Order: sequence, then structure tokens, then C-alpha cells
Amino acid sequence: MVNILASVGATLTATTAADFATTFPREMADLIDPTADLCQDFYQYAVIGAKNTDIVKALIATKKPKVAEFYNACMDVATTTPRGPPPHSRLYGHLHRHSIEAILGIAAKLSSKGVDVIVQPYVMANQGDVTTNALYAFQADLPLDQSFFEDAAKWATIEASYREYISSLLTLAGQSATDAKAVEDVIITFQKKFANVLLTKVELMEAEVTKYNPLTYADAAKKYPLTVGLQLQAHGFNVCKGCSADKVVLYDLEFFDRAQVLLKANPMATLKTLVEFMLLHVNSPQLSADFVMANRKLFEKKIKGVITQPSRERVCRTRPSGYS
Repeated sequence: MVNILASVGATLTATTAADFATTFPREMADLIDPTADLCQDFYQYAVIGAKNTDIVKALIATKKPKVAEFYNACMDVATTTPRGPPPHSRLYGHLHRHSIEAILGIAAKLSSKGVDVIVQPYVMANQGDVTTNALYAFQADLPLDQSFFEDAAKWATIEASYREYISSLLTLAGQSATDAKAVEDVIITFQKKFANVLLTKVELMEAEVTKYNPLTYADAAKKYPLTVGLQLQAHGFNVCKGCSADKVVLYDLEFFDRAQVLLKANPMATLKTLVEFMLLHVNSPQLSADFVMANRKLFEKKIKGVITQPSRERVCRTRPSGYS
């Protein structure tokens, strides 16, 4: 039988098996070991991680479409090593278009590749009718935790490393060191402003519980053309008035109001630079060794304090989960 490790319950030593039986469904309670102590029994239960790794390896070995394609492309170091245009180079080339709408349209298309710049589309259970799924639009995440951009003391601990990361990615993509250095402030200034536009973690949790704003595609596109509207169009939805009764759900409208203002206030060159950087940032863990090292130096070593570098195989096994 497989035991389920109840990490919260393990810290409550007074909790008995009978308590679990009344708290959880019987079929789940039968699988829970209420006596497990994370500190003492870690290795006993951590073995499940190794089992999961074996399962992923077996899945890759079946050469299923998409999974195998992603894994093989990730492992093809000979192709990823040369410097030059990043992945999705066709879209990358379109970043030279001459309008804000065109640049943000490319950003919207990139969301289907796992690159969320301003808005993140997601399909999940409809809060208004749990028997159906609904299309939602969420705020996108920043490369760093929001607090780094809002707390001056915390920002001081990461600024030099983050600037180095930005320059490294852009240089590896083919820019000169001078040009890459010149746009550090452009990217950071925008991201600090975007951090002020975002809902905080607490506000986001409250919005998910208390706010539910379904809008027809046409109404959403009219109200928020640069954010939701371009996302809908990029994913093939018809946004003309009266063409569809389908709706997209937004939680907190204030975020989208603020995002519209921010995007309108920034020049096209800034938005182009931002999209270019985000494309490189999201894909850097599975690009050439130099990209991987730049990403790992900041996020694994500097922020997390991790010393051991994972193998290329492990990186390529874990990355597809980000696009599920």
C-alpha cells in the first residue's frame, strides 16, 4: 500500500488516526500515516520522488508526440549552443514591427509558448458553474518575486546580480555588450512599475474568493484592448460585437485598468525590449549551456543558495511541466 505523508498533521503529535478518519474521506484516511514525522522519516517517504523520476523516464522513452519533441530539442545541445536568435525565432523577428499593438500582439502569442509578459490566460473550473470550464485571464508573474521590486532593502541585495543576468541573456542572444548594458535600466524601470500594478499575493487570494467578472470576448476586448483583447485575438477568439456569447473571466478589474494605463504610457522601444528579455528569460533553462549557467547563477545560486548543478537530462525532464 502507498502511504500518504500528511505533512501538516505530522507536526501535530496529538492527532490520532481516528481524527484523520473523521477529517478525510475514508478511502484517503486509510492511506495516511498520521505518525509520520517529516524530520525523522524524510528519506522513507522521499523515495516517491525517485519513483516519479522513473515514471517520467519511461514516458519519455515511449517517444510520445510533443513530450519527446520537447525533450529531444532540449537535449540537442549541438543546436542550442551557437549564439543567435532565441527560440520561436519567427515571432522574435516580428518584434521589429512598428506599433505598440503589434509588439503586444507578439507578447500575447508567446503566452501559448509559456512566455507570459503581461497577462496569463488559463482554462480551469468555472467559479460560476463548477460543472464547466472557463477561460480566465490572470496577471503575469515577474522574473523575481514582487517584493524584490517593491522593497528597497531587498532590491539592494539582488540588483547587481539581476543586472548581470539581463546583460548576459541579451549578449548571448547576439546583442553587443554595450547595447545589452544600456537596456538594463529600461527593463528594470518597467518591471518596478509593473510590480506596483500587480495585485499583492494577499489581494490576489482575496480576489479569487470574492471577485468574479465574466465578460464577453467583445466587451473584454473593448474595455482592455492591449491586455485581454490582444490575448483573445492571439488565441483565435472572435472579439467582434455579437459574434460570440462566450466569456472570459477576470478576477480584479483594477489590475487590468492599471495595466492598460502602464502599457499606453510606455514607448514601443521599451515594450519591445521587455518582450525580448522575457522570451529569453523563460527559455534560458533549456537553451545552451551559457544560457543555463546565467539562469542558474541568479535563481539557483544567488537566490536559493543551491550549489550542485542538475544534469542536462534532469533539466529537460522537469521543464515540460511548466507548459502543462
